[in-house]
Amino acid sequence: MPYALKKLITLIAFIFLFSTLSGQGNCLNFTASEDRVTLTSEIFGSSDFTLEIWFKSDNTTINGTMPRVFTWWGAPNSRLEGGDIDGDFILFTKTVSGTTEFIDTNVFIRDGEWHHFAITRQGNDYIIYIDGNLTNAFNKSIDLYNYFRIGNWNGTLILNSQWIGDLDELRLWNQARSQSDIQSTMNCELIGNEACLVGYWNFNQGTPAGDNTGLTTLTDLTSNGNDGTLYDFSLMGSTSNWITSGADISGVCSNVTCSILPVELIDFKGSAHKNNIQLEWITASEVNNLGFEIQKSTDLKNWDVLGFVEGKKNSNKLNNYAFTDQKPIPGVNYYRLRQIDLDEAFEFSDIVPVKFNDKIENINVFPNPSNGSVNLELNRPLNESVLIKIYNSNGMQVYHNTLHGQEILTIEEQIFERDGIYLISINHGSKVYHKKLVISGRR
Repeated sequence: MPYALKKLITLIAFIFLFSTLSGQGNCLNFTASEDRVTLTSEIFGSSDFTLEIWFKSDNTTINGTMPRVFTWWGAPNSRLEGGDIDGDFILFTKTVSGTTEFIDTNVFIRDGEWHHFAITRQGNDYIIYIDGNLTNAFNKSIDLYNYFRIGNWNGTLILNSQWIGDLDELRLWNQARSQSDIQSTMNCELIGNEACLVGYWNFNQGTPAGDNTGLTTLTDLTSNGNDGTLYDFSLMGSTSNWITSGADISGVCSNVTCSILPVELIDFKGSAHKNNIQLEWITASEVNNLGFEIQKSTDLKNWDVLGFVEGKKNSNKLNNYAFTDQKPIPGVNYYRLRQIDLDEAFEFSDIVPVKFNDKIENINVFPNPSNGSVNLELNRPLNESVLIKIYNSNGMQVYHNTLHGQEILTIEEQIFERDGIYLISINHGSKVYHKKLVISGRR
């Protein structure tokens, strides 16, 4: 290929790349004034949705009030707001009945870092994610069908209610997306034509920290054209203006799907108790769910079925489930759920390990001293057998038996031929415990 032609192709490629990247990677900086963006049309949140936005807080001094990332109004005065209270990201809710509540995500955001926020609604069930991690969930009746605003509460300067920092990449979907769906697209840009996407504002406008006077529209890249209007930004310099974004976003998302999961499992955990292991799990939605088969393994290779818990078949609210393993083994027990659909299709959950206490505690020998029969009681797992041996002072074994469950074992007096000190050996797995017994007054 001629050298001149190679140079021409390289130049064309560079021009294309520059034109593709120019204007990308921007965000809006908000200051403690009336900086705000209001969407042109009302957006409707009375049905299922997912709302996402990237944010970075520059607030270091305002406490006790709520600088707001967004405010979503409904009627009568129903609303959903997200922002910073004393360093944590907080949700403020007001229901149709007028009940208000602050919901803490327990995520500290005054760290100078960018964070991704997402909230999903299915029916009246809401789930909150920060940086892709589930941080809280709640159930409330909130009518959200009025205006949506970012950066300021209601367009007037209410002390310490304005966002201080940067905002980027606002998205609205008409579906309650799963955690995995959110995680798969939070770090890449969209195009605007993705299924179920009803609003997309990527903030890639203007000249970073330049003269953007007159650029007062935040463009909606979906076909709905619900552009936002900028109010009271200076649009000059490095604050209150379009600036370069530091959000962790690169490339364009691919294979973005809009499908309803048969079952969305949002939590599965286990906890060890005195004599059993309690398993608990939560679903956010269910479609044609027959139920859950509970499986257990000790080596992650061979799995046993412990039982079955019936599902809700179809549900669009949070459902709590529980199952008790009455016979855990000492050491680590592994559990998984086999979720089965009505058509017998199935999928497995993640594996949950639970360590069960394999120690024997509170070995009781009574009466001690004794002049007759003796009782032996162990506080230990119900399902484990324990071998009991008794030796006399000469080291001769005079008794052996197996203790099952948590029964009290009675050792008859004829075992003890004469007065003296006896050693009780308790063998439990690889561990051996000893207890001294005094027999006195027999002869």
